[in-house]
Amino acid sequence: MEHRAIGRSRGSLSNKFHALVANDRTALSIELTPGQAGDAPAGRDLLRWFGPVSGEPALVMDRA
Repeated sequence: MEHRAIGRSRGSLSNKFHALVANDRTALSIELTPGQAGDAPAGRDLLRWFGPVSGEPALVMDRA
């Protein structure tokens, strides 16, 4: 079965857009997941893809 980034949440179809960005104008990686999926797994995948970071990176996520 093919994985599609469309989920069902509260009766309607939805999806989530996750992005790893360098600044407000540069996206490094983008992932689309079903709406009922949590943010943490996608966030961990994006951070693993990027690798170690020096300095103090900013991380913005909501509760999943």
